[in-house]
Amino acid sequence: FRLNENSLIITENAVSEPSILNVTKDDRLQFMRNAFFCLDEKTSTEGKLAFNRVVEMKSSYKPN
Repeated sequence: FRLNENSLIITENAVSEPSILNVTKDDRLQFMRNAFFCLDEKTSTEGKLAFNRVVEMKSSYKPN
């Protein structure tokens, strides 16, 4: 059994719209046209939300 070493990414002090505080376990969110995520109820705490990637999005955007 192999575990992807890059499977955990922690982003400290991330910024979002205030409405993210109302997210529920049934919601699916799209972050920065990167992927769709869902709330991780087991590791989220008040003021520190955790999200799991549901599906990655393919992008043709290439930053300069």
